[in-house]
Amino acid sequence: MSATTNLLAMVPATAAALFESVATRIRGRERALAVTLAITLPALRLALKIVSGRILANRVRFTNGDRPYLPPIIRWYHRYLWGVVFLVVSDGTGSFVKWHRRHLDHGRMYMSAGMFGAPALVLADPKALHAILSGNAYRFAKPKELQKGIARFTGHHGLLVLEGDEHKKHRRIITPVFNMNVLKKLIPVMDHALDELAGIIDHADAEDKTVEFQALSTALTLNVIGRTALATDFDALNQTKQNPLFEAYEKLLSLFGLHTWAIVRAFVPLAIHLPVKANTDVMESRAFVFGEVEAIVRKLQAGGGANSEQYVQDSLANVLQQNQLRDNGASGSDGVLNAEDIRDEMLTFLVAGHETTSNALSMGLYFLAKHPAAQEKLATALLQLPEPVAIDDLLKLPELTNVINETLRMHSPAFVTRREALHDSTVPMSDGRSLFIPKGLDIVIPIQAMHLHPDVFPNPDTFDPDRWNSIHIAGQEKPAGSAEILHELHPMEFLPFLAGPRACIGRQFALMELRVFLARLLRDYSVSLGPNQGAPKIQYTLTAKPKALDLRFERRGRQ
Repeated sequence: MSATTNLLAMVPATAAALFESVATRIRGRERALAVTLAITLPALRLALKIVSGRILANRVRFTNGDRPYLPPIIRWYHRYLWGVVFLVVSDGTGSFVKWHRRHLDHGRMYMSAGMFGAPALVLADPKALHAILSGNAYRFAKPKELQKGIARFTGHHGLLVLEGDEHKKHRRIITPVFNMNVLKKLIPVMDHALDELAGIIDHADAEDKTVEFQALSTALTLNVIGRTALATDFDALNQTKQNPLFEAYEKLLSLFGLHTWAIVRAFVPLAIHLPVKANTDVMESRAFVFGEVEAIVRKLQAGGGANSEQYVQDSLANVLQQNQLRDNGASGSDGVLNAEDIRDEMLTFLVAGHETTSNALSMGLYFLAKHPAAQEKLATALLQLPEPVAIDDLLKLPELTNVINETLRMHSPAFVTRREALHDSTVPMSDGRSLFIPKGLDIVIPIQAMHLHPDVFPNPDTFDPDRWNSIHIAGQEKPAGSAEILHELHPMEFLPFLAGPRACIGRQFALMELRVFLARLLRDYSVSLGPNQGAPKIQYTLTAKPKALDLRFERRGRQ
């Protein structure tokens, strides 16, 4: 009886052990299968991408059967691993731009390669660009991986990400916010931020008066866009205490850094979900910034202010909200953005509205410091304006316009943009030929290289603001009293703010900032290079940004 009892007692244990053994084997096979799939699926996807890429590349032809020029890549593995992306993350001397400049002599277009050999058509022909950016703008969209990358920062409902009818709707609603009459009310906010900047400059080292200006320029424009767009204060110029929102925003900006991990994260979708510090820092910062901006928007919608009440009335978010309240009865839901839409548009204003302007301001002052004759010519013109200086006087000052145009030509913060063909298309070329572009092809528009093309801008590497006295951009009004026009510029040959329905909606805001900032700084200071400042190294991320820039500011002796 005892033996039988013991035997019966062993049955459940034996069955359990057998079950566990079988389950362990299954789990082991599942793990092995998961590992196998994790390796083979991306490999198959990569192989498919390379094969389909070659098929796409072979379909790109002129209507006479000719193929676009295909320059040799430096090494064979560059073509099939990371294409010309390695040039973007190189040494900060503009190798990426130099590469485009070298090969744009072949009819202002050529075939190139991106990550994993993905073919890309590099296109700078103005007639073809008019078809892609203006005439058929919604047949060519931002590539999906670029949309996803931007959406991690701005959300999925901002103008930088939206396409098609949703983009048209948002642009129609937001455009009135950037009316000049609205923007002029924001000038006191800009002046206040400049007062803060002047306080830092004036307290720089008494001996050489040198400051690292790129960081200050970034903080200046972030304060302005925070106060004017969101009615909130990043307090980015505070030298003693860092605002938590500013700190989180700075971490989030690292998402756009073109370092090795950022590139892996952009092209390997699963990488962003790995539990590594680089990912968790970004995700925590993203959650904090999104939450703060959403709270600000909801407070404005409820009729209250954000954390800086003095900025609420004229803030762009408030103007947008008031416009919607006014127009809602006539427009219905089609004319209204919800809280999430507005949050994402405000985040879009932040990312698009401060880095580009800060980079242009820094490089503009660098060029003027390097060319003192051009600086003094502009300063003299500014000092002759009646006090107090009015924005309308700055808008009409040709010397200031010329310096801004030449700065944006020599250094284009938006140095490149990309499009993907959503349909098979044929676009006209300036030489009379037509080019067939297959669906799915990546199109690279090398804006900075275009602005340095010698056929468009003679002596392109020379900073010469006066060249704009004899240039007229076709379709724009000729300035009164301008010199004889020697060169008619196609509107697609100068694209600091792009063109067509996807052109920068904040163009007037950015240009007004640059006018106000440059006018104030050059009226008050003489600017020169720091003692060890050479050509600044440029970091190519979402924008082209000088890594560091030492400038010396000396107060002008004027009453």
